[in-house]
Amino acid sequence: VLVLSPHPDDETFGCGGSLVLHARAGDPVKVVFLTNGAQGDPESDLSRSDYVALRRRESQEACAVLGMTDLEFWPYEDRSLSESRGVLNRMMQTLEGFRPDLIYAPSPLEFHPDHRAACFLLTEALRCLDRDPDIAFYEVGQPLRVNRLVDITPVLEEKHRAIRSYESQLALHPYEDVCMG
Repeated sequence: VLVLSPHPDDETFGCGGSLVLHARAGDPVKVVFLTNGAQGDPESDLSRSDYVALRRRESQEACAVLGMTDLEFWPYEDRSLSESRGVLNRMMQTLEGFRPDLIYAPSPLEFHPDHRAACFLLTEALRCLDRDPDIAFYEVGQPLRVNRLVDITPVLEEKHRAIRSYESQLALHPYEDVCMG
């Protein structure tokens, strides 16, 4: 299972419950954070490097709660994913190296440009590689037309705990309420 998380927090907010279920089933899961999350709080008092380090720590804590240990952090800047040099090649290398059967990615209906770029990069990489794994689109900021529901009731507490790892983001928006809704 490969998870594409445009920012540190999308993996938890979007499909965290499903990831716990995969971990419990013993499925190998790799989470790739496509951007560094540096613009998560433009008014932060922290230096840019300290803020990026904070976002990484929060994602490591959240993923530990979810049962994820194979994490990869890409250095691309927020809101520049679609324009970043080499990102498509890196996506293709990741797909070829990990060879996932299932990929979780943000829905193409998402509003955030990095979420849409992640979806586009995935589909373009798969087209170039002529690969056809299952794709499960997840929602973060924009509801999508659902064609499959996953009952995460047995692991809801883990998702709650993982969400709470993102203190920097919860201070800005009521993400926990939105996710639980």
